[in-house]
Amino acid sequence: ASALDVNITVDQETNYVTFEMNNKGMVPVWIFSDQKVDGKASKRYSYTVNNLSLRFRDAGEYTVEVKAYNANGRSQGSLVKTFTMNNTYRDPFDPSPYIKAVSNGDSQNWVWNSTENGHFGCGPVGDPKAWWSCEANGKKGFLYDDVMTFDGNGNYTFDPGDGKAYANKGSEYKAEFKTADEDYLFDTEKKTTKYTFENNWNDAGIEEIYLVLGAGSELSYVPHKSIVEEPRYLVMESKTSSLKKKMQLMGTVKTPDNPDGISWYYEFIPMGSAPGTEDPLYGKESKTWVL
Repeated sequence: ASALDVNITVDQETNYVTFEMNNKGMVPVWIFSDQKVDGKASKRYSYTVNNLSLRFRDAGEYTVEVKAYNANGRSQGSLVKTFTMNNTYRDPFDPSPYIKAVSNGDSQNWVWNSTENGHFGCGPVGDPKAWWSCEANGKKGFLYDDVMTFDGNGNYTFDPGDGKAYANKGSEYKAEFKTADEDYLFDTEKKTTKYTFENNWNDAGIEEIYLVLGAGSELSYVPHKSIVEEPRYLVMESKTSSLKKKMQLMGTVKTPDNPDGISWYYEFIPMGSAPGTEDPLYGKESKTWVL
């Protein structure tokens, strides 16, 4: 390993780092332990590519362990190199691809994915189905006539269908409609507010995408009044190709019954795309298009 000839080139403007081995006839092995590599959580990664380019988004000092192999075997021991990122880099965020996904480029109606198990649930913070997961059609009469509409201009419309929406027994929201110590329906009207998408970088260096509604917006089920006052939901599957087919959201609140916090899972699909029906764009599950 002491004979390995390694160059590390750091671009301090973009936070990309290039790893190059100059030894002929050798394949490098770049090993990263407990490093935030390319926006991934800290863990052990290894790459066997010469002129490898990776991004390290956070400022700080990093190390890479280097080995090599060829037809005769692998190097004994390893070489450890350090490099420094001067700045923390965050990509400029553009909400438009996410708006296009949920609005279908114009206007899209969304409903609960009620025919599938696990479309609604709750759990500890960050794990929104660990305590309870709703079976298919398990909240019939409470949720499934609600329609959530997102358009391409950033308008969000909630239509409760029968003029009623559903709240948690500890929600403190429109409590005048609560008649027993259980979840309850409350009167509400169809209304239009605004929506957008925002990003956040968590402590693990992972980018999170949030659906953010205008203050006072209801998203069918209200676990606590605070999520109506500041409606903010984590998009659990944020690839736009997946988002346009299924909206998987996590809302996190603190309630009198759960002062440590509780997360709720919401799963919506475009109206008319439930299993057994065929969507013009992607059929029942997927459809291949050619020119």
